[in-house]
Amino acid sequence: MSHQEFHKLVHKGYWIPVELDRFGLSNIEKLFLSIIDNLDDSEKHCYASNGYLAEKMGLSTSRITYYLTKFKRLGLIEEVSFSGRLRTMRVCKEN
Repeated sequence: MSHQEFHKLVHKGYWIPVELDRFGLSNIEKLFLSIIDNLDDSEKHCYASNGYLAEKMGLSTSRITYYLTKFKRLGLIEEVSFSGRLRTMRVCKEN
């Protein structure tokens, strides 16, 4: 069973921490952060492409880029690595 197949079997929704309220984020932004956090497996972090995230969120890739830039500026996500093609990121829970 692949990681994606297993994820589909055990996925029951997204948890949105109440701590996100202090950043004045919209509900869509809170959901987006929750999706990134849910995709973070702690070993490889979240390596979803902007295209995948756009499909998951029902948004354009340019809007995904906008939100990711905003989250980085606010210190809510961190880009763990970028190889020119593959990016990994994580939600900064200490914020």
